[in-house]
Amino acid sequence: MATMTSCLGVMTGAFLVAILSQKLLLSRWEKYIYNFVLKVELAKAQKYHAANIIQYGWKSWRLTGMGMQQSIEYVNTQRKLFEEVSTMQQIKQGQRALANNVIGLAELMIAH
Repeated sequence: MATMTSCLGVMTGAFLVAILSQKLLLSRWEKYIYNFVLKVELAKAQKYHAANIIQYGWKSWRLTGMGMQQSIEYVNTQRKLFEEVSTMQQIKQGQRALANNVIGLAELMIAH
């Protein structure tokens, strides 16, 4: 009796997971919209961080021209510049990953 109850519980759980996963799947158009929103967010972040790279690069160049390579301000500016460059690389990597996920099996079938 206990084994039948446990088997019934496992099957009920499996059916529940299957039904919920079907409900949570996005349609093709919802995926397009979701990808579009993600692209817009990444583009906005890219513009923001590109402006910061220019700002910190200019400040670093100005401090170098003033002969302040040993100052704390110069070191902090360099650190922020390198952090922004790293963040920009991560954003570009995210954009490439997003571009790779756009083409699915349905799009490949339509193309041929």
